[in-house]
Amino acid sequence: MAISEDHAAFDQMLSELASQKQMTKSVVLQIAKRFLGYETKFKTKDAALEAIRRRQLQDAIQGARAREVQKIAV
Repeated sequence: MAISEDHAAFDQMLSELASQKQMTKSVVLQIAKRFLGYETKFKTKDAALEAIRRRQLQDAIQGARAREVQKIAV
């Protein structure tokens, strides 16, 4: 199972990233760019991490919907 599918592990990983001093804003912005699939400006490191969290949640919701649709598809 990928970490992006294990929500507890994903949240723990993001919390660890937020607490690490060597994870500067520029490093977190690069991670956000890769994870989100586009580049955008964030005022803070925490704002970038929050965008990643929101995207993770959005992907999880879409995945759950897709699985439900597959169950009823004929």
